[in-house]
Amino acid sequence: MLSAPHCYDQWRHGKIKRRETRSGVLVKSVASNLRCSCIYKTKFFYNDPNWDDESTYRAELVNFIKKNEIKCLLDIHTMRAERETDICIGTNCMKNIHGKDTKIEVILRKALWNKGYRYRKNYKKLPGSPDIVLTKYKIVIFCDGEFFHGKDWDTLKQRLENSNNSKYWINKISRNKERDDEINKKLDFEGWTVIRFWGEDIKKHTDECVKVVEETIFDMMINQSPVYNFINDRLADK
Repeated sequence: MLSAPHCYDQWRHGKIKRRETRSGVLVKSVASNLRCSCIYKTKFFYNDPNWDDESTYRAELVNFIKKNEIKCLLDIHTMRAERETDICIGTNCMKNIHGKDTKIEVILRKALWNKGYRYRKNYKKLPGSPDIVLTKYKIVIFCDGEFFHGKDWDTLKQRLENSNNSKYWINKISRNKERDDEINKKLDFEGWTVIRFWGEDIKKHTDECVKVVEETIFDMMINQSPVYNFINDRLADK
């Protein structure tokens, strides 16, 4: 989906910030050629959708994204004459593309931190650069988006077969799923416990996700307990 939030004047820091010339026309033209959705500003409001947490434009945009399950949003900005580039494409610091420090990751990290757990994030020393790594317990956590990691794959695949560019998306997500399995196996071989959560579960059931992590830690501590090992040895002797 394409967005031109500044194609009309906006209000920032108590004064009017002038519109970005031709950004609305550009978005409409590109969206028409690509046959994708677009949104652009058509009147003045006392806010800036890219600056203020609450604005009419942002509210309409969020509602449309949720209703239509939009997977990627690009903000189109035209630059002033003195700038080196003519166009800037905003991708939320590439989070929409690369998935680093996404909303679901931040939600789960904060919840774990508030429970007293300390971790590393996007740990590149391990296969797959896990989103959250509890090094003390050798636990890695991945926060997976439903679309790109193929949740309910049979249903999603059928939907994709009836969409534009279906071959590309089916191949891409199939490969993502294969890569996830490969990473899981590598981490397991290296002695790490792998936990994967779906994004919607993190957003709607954060406490339950944290509970899964805590139960995993508890089970590991019990299994490593000398008393537990002694009991197991006695049972083995029998």
